[in-house]
Amino acid sequence: MHIPGSNTNKKKHLWLAVWGGCIATCILTLFRLSGLTTKHRSVELGYSLTSMRPKYCCVILTNSEPASRAGAGSSSSGEAQPQLIAHSRGESSSIFVEKRGSDAKIAAGKLTCFGGKVEEGESPESCILRECQEEMGWRPSHIKRAVDFYVDDRLVAWFYEAQAPRSTESLQFEVGREGVWLKDFSDPNLSDWHSVVLQAWRRGEARATFYNK
Repeated sequence: MHIPGSNTNKKKHLWLAVWGGCIATCILTLFRLSGLTTKHRSVELGYSLTSMRPKYCCVILTNSEPASRAGAGSSSSGEAQPQLIAHSRGESSSIFVEKRGSDAKIAAGKLTCFGGKVEEGESPESCILRECQEEMGWRPSHIKRAVDFYVDDRLVAWFYEAQAPRSTESLQFEVGREGVWLKDFSDPNLSDWHSVVLQAWRRGEARATFYNK
């Protein structure tokens, strides 16, 4: 039996259900977007040094005196130890870098931080000490994780910081290479990758990313 107005009520209920579903979907979407935005900001503004194992390790050797030295190097696990050393990163500070030979396989003729590839079974810290010993016959006594370097958002290297040698006269460099002091991190002779890292380090940032064009 037909009841007057029943079709109208059904249509009204149907429209209410549709609108209610749309509103619920919009609210859920806004919550999701809010979560993604917060997560994105936390990565950009509060980046923490990663525990992912790097392919390379390098060291930023600065001439500034440590503000504090409460420990004796970084941990064997590679975790950052902020209390170990805190060097000045101001515009007045200089760093000691390697001028690579024209026959170098990577960054030929460029200025780079000392360091190299992590060998199988080797810890990142041991890599830094070994590379410094091989490249200039000297090794730092205290090192600290400073910057993680990415290329196209892929982790490539951990950069440490340490006190540079007080005297460079007795250093023994590899054939065709030498050590030089660098103050201008926009120097055109500086490797593009290392320029990105050093500028991030000077700004106090823990992550540096280089994007290939």
